[in-house]
Amino acid sequence: IKSYIKVLAQTGTEGANATDITDSVNIEINDSLEQDVKATVNGVENVVVGKQYELTITGFEQNVNQIKIEIAEDTILDKSGNGNETTQLIVYNVLRLTNTETVESSMFIGSSGIERQNVEKVIFVDSLADAIEGKIPKIWDSTEKTWTYKSGIQKVWDVSAAQDDSILAWTSQTQAPYTVYIGSNFEMFANQDSSYLFAYIGYNSAKCTATETILYLDLLNTNSVINMSAMFSNTGYASMEKLNLGTLFNTTNVTKMNNMFENCGYTKMTNLYFGDENGETGEITFADSFDTSKVEDMSGMFKGFGYTKMQKLDLGNSFDTSNVKNMNNMFANCGYTLMTNLDLGNNFDTSNVEYMNNMFANCGHISMTTLDLSSGTGETNTTQFNTIKVKEMSGMFNSTGYELMTSLNLGNNFDTRNVIKMVSMFEKCGYTEMQSLDLGNKFYTTKVDDMSNMFNSCGAGKMEILDLGPLFTRIAETYENMFKDCGTTELKIYAPESIYSNRTTFK
Repeated sequence: IKSYIKVLAQTGTEGANATDITDSVNIEINDSLEQDVKATVNGVENVVVGKQYELTITGFEQNVNQIKIEIAEDTILDKSGNGNETTQLIVYNVLRLTNTETVESSMFIGSSGIERQNVEKVIFVDSLADAIEGKIPKIWDSTEKTWTYKSGIQKVWDVSAAQDDSILAWTSQTQAPYTVYIGSNFEMFANQDSSYLFAYIGYNSAKCTATETILYLDLLNTNSVINMSAMFSNTGYASMEKLNLGTLFNTTNVTKMNNMFENCGYTKMTNLYFGDENGETGEITFADSFDTSKVEDMSGMFKGFGYTKMQKLDLGNSFDTSNVKNMNNMFANCGYTLMTNLDLGNNFDTSNVEYMNNMFANCGHISMTTLDLSSGTGETNTTQFNTIKVKEMSGMFNSTGYELMTSLNLGNNFDTRNVIKMVSMFEKCGYTEMQSLDLGNKFYTTKVDDMSNMFNSCGAGKMEILDLGPLFTRIAETYENMFKDCGTTELKIYAPESIYSNRTTFK
């Protein structure tokens, strides 16, 4: 049977013609399985013995938009000599690119007239023939070989990268807010570049009131995705209370997650689910299945995430950041209003990170009481919040825990020997309630060239002790307002003797 099979692939430009790649891929066939199947012969349904073929194809290019298997006519014959027609089966089929749909007024997955901000709900369905809430887009007429529109459907458009109607989107509304269905008769795969895929869905606060914005996401296979940048940026901004990623949301191959959840559920979201909806109200926990082991860029990943109502963010113990290089703005404005606790887990490995500018700026601004970057295991975990490669920390803790934070624990591996920028690093950190700040014994300042506003208004309300540690031996050349309004009038600053070589600047 192998010699009667062609493998067709559509690559490159969306909608381009498919090409025959049979000779460039590996094909394996297993035909050992037999089973009873129903077959209709001359209008009579019978149970016959059928053979199930398992086909494995490897070696195709990563950037394909679609792969089809074409089985030649009369490849398989029954005992009466009846054979099959030429048959094409889609085995890999991806959504269109959305990487240019970067603002709220962008049209949703290439639609005409449907802005992203006016789509309040996206529902995935597993067939174009089965009704979901009585709404299906087209009906296939096998005699006429054409699609006909279902009554009540107002707009249908092709969202497949192959542009062959193999994945469709449709809506029954004539005006905003829109509920958009996305379905196919074949398995749907997310594009390798899925950046901005759900960005700004449910953004229009005047029109979008749905409390759940993305439904049945398990029907979208994400196994091949490499780029999830801004994938859920501003999703459900206005009214979304929960986001269920399902049990099959695979991030194993993802290398980019920058701004992935930026401002997601900004106004009302309290829960993010992986699978069963059994979390506590206001608590967001990342499951072990959320694989981040290949991710290199997490800048802005949780920026503004759960801004208004989220109370706790727990990354779990499998949130692997060992390959991440950029964490700028990663938790900036996250849980701004109600978050009391940010738990980074025991495997938050930052040993390869180079940029942490504004990483925790305004995180837990109003309600967070403490931020602990230590692993709780002393010196045994040498990667837990290890900053030895970090070059920039400007604004890192700017206004973190502004209202209620009493303590900031940098941990045992907070090493600044390569840092050159510390502008506003602790500005307004723990502004109201923090009483002391200890920078630890690895806080080097030998390479820093700018300390402007570094401790400006840090612990302005109650702080009486600032311990710079033994390696804070140098004041940078640029240092305007470095200690302005830092602590109370009773503030004591502990510094090494070597700092007095620069005592005029220090004063």
